[in-house]
Amino acid sequence: MFIVFEGLDGSGKSTQAKMLAKKMEELKLPIVYTFQPSRGIVGQIAHDALDGVIKLHNEALSMVFAADRIGHYNDVIKPNLNDGKNIICDRYFYSNMVYQGKTPELMKRIFDYNQHVANPPAKRPDIVLFIDVPPEECMERIKSSREIISIYEATTKLEEQRKRYMTVFEMVKTTEKIILIKASGKNPDEVAFMIWEEVKKEVKNLIA
Repeated sequence: MFIVFEGLDGSGKSTQAKMLAKKMEELKLPIVYTFQPSRGIVGQIAHDALDGVIKLHNEALSMVFAADRIGHYNDVIKPNLNDGKNIICDRYFYSNMVYQGKTPELMKRIFDYNQHVANPPAKRPDIVLFIDVPPEECMERIKSSREIISIYEATTKLEEQRKRYMTVFEMVKTTEKIILIKASGKNPDEVAFMIWEEVKKEVKNLIA
């Protein structure tokens, strides 16, 4: 299986992705946890831009993300899937569309060139889990837990990003299985339980 986690910064997305990986590992399911942007050479450029270390034009940054995705898919995701392992990926091309797709035209353009991230086209996730937390709650978490604030982390920006996520999910609703996990006000274990209730429907044939 190929499972993707998406969510606003501060939603607890990465924590939940790692908790699910641990759960599947305990069930003896071969699992690889990974993330985008990667820590490869191109991915590091993206991380530096996100942290404000370097400045890139918005569309140039979107192409950096796509270029990193090509390498990450071919070097990590595809080989492990072919080897019979399950993949949990923290962010995928949906984030690229949301964070750099600031106009409908640009969002569509990013969508189009992300469809050609590999030849043949990259496998679509079996399930996409969106950890849905209100922007103001996300911002409170960010301020209380981080020393470095991303260029995308501000309440108004988070509100815009959530709207764009909903637009993206509407665009891919016929090809992707998107599940919104309502995580506001819940502790990590409660959210993890909700996630597993959804995921186990998909993995039941993998559990001995």
